[in-house]
Amino acid sequence: MILTCLCLSFRSSAHAESPAENSLAIDAATKMNCLEKLQSALGSDEFWPSMHAAEALTQAGRGQEVLNRLKGRLETETDLRQQCGLAREQVRAGDRTKVSVLKSVLANPDPYGHTHACESLYKVNELGDRKLLQAARNDPGSPITALMAAAALARHDDANAMLFIRKQLVEGAPESRRIAAWILGVLGSQQDLPALRQGLQAAQTPRDRAFFEHALALRGDVAGQQALLRNLHDSDPSVQADAAYMAGDCGLFAATVDLKKLLRNDNLDVSVRAAQGLLTLTRTSPKEKTTGSRKSAEFSEPPHVVLKLTPKEGNSRNSEGDFIKTRDGKLRFIYSYFGKGTGSDYDTAELHERISLDGGKTWSETDRTVVRPESGLNVMSVSLTRLANGEIALFYCAKVSHSDCRPEMRISKDEGETWGPPIKCITDEVDYYVLNNSRVIVLQGGRIVVPVCLHRTLAPKRNDWAGELMCYLSDDNGQTWRRSESVFKGFDPSGKRVTVQEPGVVELKDGRVMMVIRSSAGCQMLSFSEDGGETWSKAEMSEISSPVSPASIRRIPQTGDLLLVWNDHSHVPAALKTKRTPLTVAVSRDDGKTWEHRANLFDNPDGWYCYIAIHFEGDAIVLSHCAGIRTGNRGNGLAVTDITRFNLDWLYQN
Repeated sequence: MILTCLCLSFRSSAHAESPAENSLAIDAATKMNCLEKLQSALGSDEFWPSMHAAEALTQAGRGQEVLNRLKGRLETETDLRQQCGLAREQVRAGDRTKVSVLKSVLANPDPYGHTHACESLYKVNELGDRKLLQAARNDPGSPITALMAAAALARHDDANAMLFIRKQLVEGAPESRRIAAWILGVLGSQQDLPALRQGLQAAQTPRDRAFFEHALALRGDVAGQQALLRNLHDSDPSVQADAAYMAGDCGLFAATVDLKKLLRNDNLDVSVRAAQGLLTLTRTSPKEKTTGSRKSAEFSEPPHVVLKLTPKEGNSRNSEGDFIKTRDGKLRFIYSYFGKGTGSDYDTAELHERISLDGGKTWSETDRTVVRPESGLNVMSVSLTRLANGEIALFYCAKVSHSDCRPEMRISKDEGETWGPPIKCITDEVDYYVLNNSRVIVLQGGRIVVPVCLHRTLAPKRNDWAGELMCYLSDDNGQTWRRSESVFKGFDPSGKRVTVQEPGVVELKDGRVMMVIRSSAGCQMLSFSEDGGETWSKAEMSEISSPVSPASIRRIPQTGDLLLVWNDHSHVPAALKTKRTPLTVAVSRDDGKTWEHRANLFDNPDGWYCYIAIHFEGDAIVLSHCAGIRTGNRGNGLAVTDITRFNLDWLYQN
């Protein structure tokens, strides 16, 4: 069955949005008309238009009104699909307990509500249960359920899910192609424009064409936006309704007059979507008022620093952070905040947080303290990840002494507002274990992989700082932990031991896990696991030329390629061979075998660029990285952290 309630609006916060500067100014009477239309439709006997009205009211800052009006309806609803609609809108309005309803419908042996459960999880940016979604993604009997499950997974950085969606766009049946186009209109990138245009040419019906036209419009395509404006006059009410709310999401101010007319349309869903589109435009900053086009600035964003965390009095160093995007639209950045001292790794430090409400373009001006050390020296080196059960996990090194440094985990069940008690990830041995920042990953099957390096400080004869590599693993969302079977050291081809430190891991498309290892061998070393991190191959030297400095690697959700950020020393002069400069990015289309699109973000000869965290925000990449200065052996290169933002198009044009 074709989805009855497709919706591309993802402003899920229950709080009112501040009016954007230069946003559309509609007269008070029109705004009141929009709200009254939505309030009336919310009580309508037409179920899906009433749910669309609930969505629009929540976006307009009236989430509590939605919760009040929908209260009790879920308990009496017997239709599984309509249960999904009711639960979805209550989650969107702020009641996250209703996610359990969506999980229950998806787990039900009756597949009747599975598509709507996956669609709803996608729309409200909830995983629910990753394993349930993965099972639905692999359901051969329902390609649309599989697509919606893939969409929900893709919103949580599942690159395989994005590949599946892109494949369906090209190879799927007509219904699958149009649903894939709808999804990629939001989750895709400019790389999808050729396939969307090709799909538009092949579309057989006006309804199918509208899906592709609206997806193109959302990706900033001018021809798509012009088609969307024409679709406001289409004879098919479903096409009109889709065009009405998408005009708001696309920022098409040229649609204002037509949307006002559609408020009086006899079709309830058309009028509801027109009200939604108008109210969305009142909260949208126009890019080009004359055409409504959003084509230029957003899609060619070069690297630029959006936040510089410089030490101040009583604050000797800011370093080693990580990002997490929460379901209310906040981008959280938690980092190591060092107090008085020189900013050494053994000075006093706690974890602080900054927040961005616009995808990393601007940041809060003040910090919030997240975690203080409960004993010993400090807490530092943050990793953030979303677990398979949908909760957020915060990892960090709890440094009690020079001989006791072990990672801890805290869980947030309220999207990072509060954090639970610490859970030790390593309890089988006390020693100096280093977990670098932004290193913890969750595999497709839900396993947590924590890559660490052990520096033996309690050895009988002498300390061993050359490092032993291993992973700690959890298959129950971090409640219990075990050490990997493999524990290994680093050696060069001659058999001489080399220093290995600060490993990072990434899951490959074939299911293996690749470990990228800081080393003293003049390059990043690599190791591979075929069993989810239990056993590892011998560490081998790679062609990734590097100083003794960590590299960071993540998969780009929009393209499926790997992004590597490191200090590329393949062409630096001899005088810079010990320096952590330049800061370089590169892309691999073959899971790390070869690298292309290399570019230096920063190349100050005295720069000290390292300890990188990577976040993908739509078509943008947001990096945090140390950016201090070291002249000779002087200066703390780790003292300053920058957050840098640039666009995928800039990356792929190199």
